[in-house]
Amino acid sequence: MIQVPDAPYIREAEMYGVGYQKPTEQDYRSKQYQETIVSELKKVRNLIQMAVGLLEGLPDETVWEDRIADIADSLADIGFTVDNTADEIERW
Repeated sequence: MIQVPDAPYIREAEMYGVGYQKPTEQDYRSKQYQETIVSELKKVRNLIQMAVGLLEGLPDETVWEDRIADIADSLADIGFTVDNTADEIERW
């Protein structure tokens, strides 16, 4: 019978799978604050959606119409980014 040395990384691979790494302090804190961060990001997304709605509700056919539309589009893009980030953190 061949004996294989019992190294800690072998035990960890057997228990947790190949590529397992112990959680760091940052991992621990991230998990601890995950729900709070997701909740706050969703609040930010809602505020952005409200701001976009306000901008889109402004009167049309003014000299500022194009600039306001650009701002609304930029905010909408940021809203999607915030929403995607919240979803990514929620799945982490």
